[in-house]
Amino acid sequence: MRRLAIALATASALQVLDYGPGRNHDLVEVGTDSVFVDFDEAVSACEDQPSAAICVYQNGKDRSCSDGAPEADAKRGVVKLPNELKQFDARYDIALAQGVFCAVNGTALSEPVRWTVQTVTEPEVDDEATTANTTTTVDQVEVYGLGIFVSDVASIDLQSSTWYGDVDVYVLKYYRPFLELDSALKEATRPTDRGRACDVDATDKWLFFKNEDLPELQFVNIGKNPSKNPIVQDDRFDHLRVQSEFYFSPSIAEYPFQTQTLPITLELPPELSAGAPSKVLCLLETYSGFATKLSSFASVDEKDATLSAKVVVDEAARRPPFARNCEAQLSYPSSGCPPTRQTSRLSLELKFAPPSRLGAFVLLPPSFIALFAIVSYAQSNARCGNQFLRLLDGVH
Repeated sequence: MRRLAIALATASALQVLDYGPGRNHDLVEVGTDSVFVDFDEAVSACEDQPSAAICVYQNGKDRSCSDGAPEADAKRGVVKLPNELKQFDARYDIALAQGVFCAVNGTALSEPVRWTVQTVTEPEVDDEATTANTTTTVDQVEVYGLGIFVSDVASIDLQSSTWYGDVDVYVLKYYRPFLELDSALKEATRPTDRGRACDVDATDKWLFFKNEDLPELQFVNIGKNPSKNPIVQDDRFDHLRVQSEFYFSPSIAEYPFQTQTLPITLELPPELSAGAPSKVLCLLETYSGFATKLSSFASVDEKDATLSAKVVVDEAARRPPFARNCEAQLSYPSSGCPPTRQTSRLSLELKFAPPSRLGAFVLLPPSFIALFAIVSYAQSNARCGNQFLRLLDGVH
């Protein structure tokens, strides 16, 4: 009889095949919030749960227990820990009570399961490492002059919001850095009615770069598959020839006589962890302008079109990081959560005024169509009126 009772007790318990994480004192990750137990048959959470389904002891003390909110998927049971394992390099003893899981087919219950885990050790952060929270103060400001020479303007497409440009970009650097932005702008630049220009009265103070020292230029509104060809002479960078489509915002308010603004926008990448820009831009007027002849303006229809330009230069917050606890940056447009790193951006805005007769040619075909429709409608109404009068004469 005693042997039979032992056999029945053994049959009433589920057999544990595996459990974890951290079995046999294996390391577990900080932030672990649940454990699992694998059984030899399908299980479900028992209807009558123990009051403390799972308990955790940190470093042999600090006991915490909870109901564990057990869940089951086939032969695996999952139990939530009372709290996440938050401490690095700590020992945790995990105890799962009896009767948390029941066999789907039968009356077998789960037995208690206990094991010990160790969380990983936290590595030390290098004091000199740059982190997401690192901020540095700009101790000097450099001034870069950009010259933009326009060789061609073509294919202004309102539908795709693109235009084609062939430009040469010159990059020069003022001979000395400054301690602050205001001093840099006061000495090395000057305001004009067409935007911020470089002060080139002392031309010997603006220096060309060696090719290996050239800063990275970022074209903000450049199109797909641009052609960039650097021109270098005796290891001195002369200019960068760029042939590409550029994006713009079409104006259709006075279509087809509207003036389009065609920008070429460049900026220099900001310092890694500085909020204020360490490099500011200005337009080199002596290296900027239009070629004597633009090949795309040789046609009869476009020979009367005019081009003019002005420059817009400003320093504004345009790059991450964003302010903390702000999710507005995930929506566009968003004004409630701006970036915090500033960049200096220069945009040469070309104003294209199409010839007036080109607009007339655009309006001429639909005008003829409308006139033809009006005449046809009038003739049709006249015929209907004559038929009506004849009908009245027949009645009398």
